[in-house]
Amino acid sequence: MDTTIKQHVVPDQVRHLEGDALVYLIEWYWGRIEYDDDVVAFWIPGYGDADEVYRGPYDTELELPGAEEDEYFFAPIRSYEGKIVPLLSIGEMVEFLHDNCPYRLARIDLARAASLCDDLWQQVNAELMRPMGRP
Repeated sequence: MDTTIKQHVVPDQVRHLEGDALVYLIEWYWGRIEYDDDVVAFWIPGYGDADEVYRGPYDTELELPGAEEDEYFFAPIRSYEGKIVPLLSIGEMVEFLHDNCPYRLARIDLARAASLCDDLWQQVNAELMRPMGRP
C-alpha cells in the first residue's frame, strides 16, 4: 500500500483553467513570491512533455525549446510570469483558500490524508470557477 501523500497538483488538474480563473490564479501565485530562492512548481503548456513539471528556485534558469528543432535557450523562471501555470502545493492551496474565501474553507478529513492535495484542489477549483469579484 502506497502511503505517499501527493504534495502538489498536477498538470491534468489545471489544464481546464482558462480566462479570468487562470489569470487570477497566475497573478495570485506570482504575486506572493518574495525571494529569488523561493521554490516554485509549475507547468508550461506547449513545452516539453505534456505533463512535465518544473520545480526549483524562482531565480533558476530553465532550458526551454526554441522555435527550431534542436534549438534551446535559457531564461529565468521569473521571465515567464503570466505564461506558466503554477502547480499549487498543499500549503499554497490552504493559503489561497484563506486569502480568497476564509469563511468557506471546508473542513478537511485528515483520516483521508492521502487525498488531501486533491481535496484541497477541488476547493480551490470551485473558488476559481466562481464569478470574479474577489477582495
